[in-house]
Amino acid sequence: MKKFLDLCRLERDPTCLLAWFGILQAYLHSHSPSASMVEMTFSVFSTYFPISIRASQAPTGVTGEDLKDALRGCFAAHDAVAPFALPYLTTKLERGDGLTLSIRVCNYTSVC
Repeated sequence: MKKFLDLCRLERDPTCLLAWFGILQAYLHSHSPSASMVEMTFSVFSTYFPISIRASQAPTGVTGEDLKDALRGCFAAHDAVAPFALPYLTTKLERGDGLTLSIRVCNYTSVC
């Protein structure tokens, strides 16, 4: 799983992100990962919070709500995420972090 986390750590394509969040959610929900693996997994998906998507000339059909729901699913996938999520989200609220991570849509005739 560590190699997989490293491989997908910088994903920006909305369609791939939707699948990626689903995989992370399934992993956390279906397995009993060690605390260090939960922390590593959390560090990967939490960097996308808060998430938004901007309009593109090549729409994928993935909406901002789709991505938000999938990301929320990662945060709620396993109770072992709570010790990492609660301080992280509290800090975000206290600092008023309104920054979002830009997700760009690529057409498959060019490289992102």
